[in-house]
Amino acid sequence: MGQADSAVSQVVIFTQPANGTSSSIVWKFDCRFEGTGNLAKAYGNVDELKSSNLLVNMGAINRVFEVTRTGQVVWNAMIETYDPRDSTWRKFPVYRTHYTSSLYPCYFSIQALKPLAEGAHQLKIFNDGSEDDDYVIDISSHAGKRQFATGMVHTKKSVSYDIDADMLPAQVTVTSKTNPAFIRVVDVK
Repeated sequence: MGQADSAVSQVVIFTQPANGTSSSIVWKFDCRFEGTGNLAKAYGNVDELKSSNLLVNMGAINRVFEVTRTGQVVWNAMIETYDPRDSTWRKFPVYRTHYTSSLYPCYFSIQALKPLAEGAHQLKIFNDGSEDDDYVIDISSHAGKRQFATGMVHTKKSVSYDIDADMLPAQVTVTSKTNPAFIRVVDVK
């Protein structure tokens, strides 16, 4: 069966069926925009953002937008790719899109501060990312190895730990629990 020219994709939120009842429509948004086709026949997805707005990817028709629960489009974009062979921009269908809070959701720095009383040092971890994170601290020295976790460190906050004098000199490795491939190392003397 062919699609009418007025066919339009929709974002639809349903209730969960319970106790033998059918699901029902809770919310619906017609993805109708001027100047382009409005029916995405392939790809696409919807993500709920922290604000309760929805990030909508219309897939094969290369449109991505954010919409509020009152039906207001916050922003929308047509995704394109540059073709250097003929110096033109072409539509770029997008299979899936997702939200990230920033380019650096998981980012931290560490600093070994000057010696404290009795020769101990202080290690300070700064969560510079846009998301909360936990860290694992590994201390390696001639006196042995110690490992412990920081617990949650909120974004734009820091946490400090003392490194006992009996563990010095030491190599301290700090690893993000959110992104275990993100590691910082500092030598403490």
